[in-house]
Amino acid sequence: FAHAALDDQRPVPSRREFLWRRCVRLFPVYWVLVLLCWSTRNFGFGTAQWRDLVEHLLLLQAFDSERIFYTIGPAWTLSVEWIFYLSLAALGPATVVWVRRVGERSDRVARLCLLLMPVIAASLLYKLNVQWVWQIPVTDWAWRFGPAAKADDFAIGMLLAVAMVALGDRRAPLVLTPLLAAAGVALIYLARVRTGADPDELMVIWRHPLAASGWALVLAAIAVVLPPERAMKVLAPVREWEMKTRTEEIEYANRHGIPVPASKETPYSVDENLWGRSIEAGILEDPWAAPP
Repeated sequence: FAHAALDDQRPVPSRREFLWRRCVRLFPVYWVLVLLCWSTRNFGFGTAQWRDLVEHLLLLQAFDSERIFYTIGPAWTLSVEWIFYLSLAALGPATVVWVRRVGERSDRVARLCLLLMPVIAASLLYKLNVQWVWQIPVTDWAWRFGPAAKADDFAIGMLLAVAMVALGDRRAPLVLTPLLAAAGVALIYLARVRTGADPDELMVIWRHPLAASGWALVLAAIAVVLPPERAMKVLAPVREWEMKTRTEEIEYANRHGIPVPASKETPYSVDENLWGRSIEAGILEDPWAAPP
């Protein structure tokens, strides 16, 4: 969606294709794993946790504080991700159309960021209310691990995606890489190690968004580094030009006054370069055609 928003030549991703690529195609494997794990803990029709099974199969366990970690504990993250994917599929196409209404690339990037910043703010405000205003018990897990509590992590990841798309083929100076990585590691350390050692109430609330921001910076450091081979301009005419046949190449050479021994009537040639030898035999390469 970020690519389509910044590039008018790209088609807007369809909801069906997006959901299929991101999660729907993985459902059969997930359902098999849920059934296998659930069946090892539930015996007998009357004593089995059928509600737990239904919630896991429908990816609704993130809304149930009692069963959020049942059957397959880490699967609660899939439940949250599924809600995010549904939201993105529902809002993504309209967002792309809205962003494309402005012409400048920088204005489009600003619009995308403008949409994501309120999501981060709303999620943080929600967690502050859970902790201090509503005073929800810690054991009510769904309040702290549900989609509303994790929306800021999702938005931070989306900001990273927007930044990478906006950056395009450009790369940051090599000196910036360790700075980004160091900042990311510092945030992860603050969120995980320091908060675990000294669980300040406010830091507990900020722990996950700080960790998400740290990982985003680490990933950005990896993505924006300028490798040595990128320091030179790559000329790849076969990959970049639209010419697909030898005849089109000969016509291009003739239009630009480039002397080549081959012609459309006699396209035969032997070309040698650093990569090897290429032989063009024209009609002789077609086994169904008689030799001239």
